[in-house]
Amino acid sequence: MSYDVIILGGGPGGYPAAIRLARAGLKVALVEADRVGGECTNYGCVPTKALVEYAHTLSSMRQFGIEPARDPVEYLNHALEHSRSIAGEVSKSIEDLLSSSGVSVYYGEGVVSGRNTVSVNGERLEWRRALVISTGSDPYNPFNTPVDGRRVHDNRSILEWDSSNASRVAIIGGGYIGVEYSFILSSFGLVVTLIEAFNRLLPVMDRDFGLLARRLLAKRGVKVSLDSPVESISPIDGGVKISTGRGEIIADAALVAIGRRPRNREALRLGVEVDGKGYVRVDDCGRTNVNGVYATGDLAGPPLLAHKAIHESLRTADCILGEGPSPLKAVPSVVYGPLDLVSVGYTLDEASSRGVKAVEVRIPTGALARSRIHGVPEGFVKVVYEKGSRRIIGVHMAFPSASEVAASATALVSLGVTLERALEVVFPHPTMSEALQEAVNAAVGRMVHVKSARVREN
Repeated sequence: MSYDVIILGGGPGGYPAAIRLARAGLKVALVEADRVGGECTNYGCVPTKALVEYAHTLSSMRQFGIEPARDPVEYLNHALEHSRSIAGEVSKSIEDLLSSSGVSVYYGEGVVSGRNTVSVNGERLEWRRALVISTGSDPYNPFNTPVDGRRVHDNRSILEWDSSNASRVAIIGGGYIGVEYSFILSSFGLVVTLIEAFNRLLPVMDRDFGLLARRLLAKRGVKVSLDSPVESISPIDGGVKISTGRGEIIADAALVAIGRRPRNREALRLGVEVDGKGYVRVDDCGRTNVNGVYATGDLAGPPLLAHKAIHESLRTADCILGEGPSPLKAVPSVVYGPLDLVSVGYTLDEASSRGVKAVEVRIPTGALARSRIHGVPEGFVKVVYEKGSRRIIGVHMAFPSASEVAASATALVSLGVTLERALEVVFPHPTMSEALQEAVNAAVGRMVHVKSARVREN
C-alpha cells in the first residue's frame, strides 16, 4: 500500500500531524505499536492527572472536615482503575478523530524495511512524500533489578499495581514524576520515601520550586532523602531493599523515575544523525539529515513534554504541506501536586548564564482572595524581565491551578511582552490568575494586594 506520508508512532508527536495532513487531502498512514495517544495518554500525563485529581479530592474532604468512609489506602486500587479508564477514554477519542479524518491506522511494530518503506505485521507500506518518526522514549532503569510490576515499577507498570498489601513505597528520582507520585501515594496513606541523587528536588527547575516541593511533601509525611544516589535495588521477602550512599531503605515496592531514553531504532536504520544521548537532530521543521524523513516529540530531544510534541507535530505537518514552521519560542513545564508548579522562560540564574541583564520579582500568593478560598497559604509568583527592554523573559508560578494560567504566562514570554503592556491585561476576580497580575504590578512598583515583594538582579 502506498501513502503520501507515513507516521511511525501515534503519540502526541504523531497523531496531530496525521490528522492535520489527512484533513489537508493527503493520504496518510499511522503505525502504532501499542495504543494511540502514546506515553502521555496511556501511561503519563493523563492517568497521573486523574490520580492527582483523586488525591486532591481526598485532601479537600479532610480540609473541610469530611472524613473518608474508609481508610484512604483502600481507595488507591480504585483510583488506579479510574486513571486507566480515563486514559482508555482519551485514547478511544483520539482513535475516533484519526478515523473520521481519514487516517489509515495500523497496529503493530513498525519497522523501516527500505529507503521508502515500512513493514508492519508483514504488510509493506510505502511513502512517497515524507516519513515522520515519532517513536517516543522509554523509561530508563539502570539497575540490575528489572521492573517486574510487583516490587519494582516504572511509570507504566505502577498504573497496574495491586497495592492491597502495601504500606511503604520508595520513589527513586526527585524530578517531575517522582514529586507527583510522592503527592499521589502519600494522599492515599502510604508511607513514601523520595530519593534524589542531587541536593534538591526538581533540579532542572527554579531552585525555589525544589525547596517548596520538599516542604509541602514533608507536611504530608513524605520522607525526602537528598544527596542519595541509589547504588542498587535488591528484592527481599515481601519487598525491596534500596542501597544508597546514605544507607539502606526498605519498602514494599519501589518506583524508578530517574529519566527516559529515546526509542531511536527505526531512525538509526535510515542513517539519521543523533546526538550524544541518542536524540535525533532536527531543524525548525523537524527535518533530519535524511531527505524526506522527519522526527518529532521525545525522539527529537528535550524537553520531553506532550505539549511540546504536539506543537512539533503540527509544525512538521505544516512544513510538509509547504508552509513555514511556527517558531517554538517558549515551552512551559508543569508539575502537579499539592500546588501546581509552572515554569516558562528563563530563571534569573539562566539569564545570568546567557549574559542577559535581568531582574527577578517574587511575590507571595497566600493573601489573594482565591488563595484563601482554596485554604492554601503557600505559593509564589516570580517574574523575570530584561533590564533594558523590560521584556518579560521568564515566569515561575506555584499556587493552586497554576497550570491553568501557564498559557497566559507563556504568551507573555513568547510574544516578548513588556511589563507596561502586560499591565493592560484585565484579570478576572477572584481567580488565581491575579497572582500573575500582582507580580507584574510589583515589578513596576504598583502592588495592590500584597505588602512586599522580593527583588533580585544579576
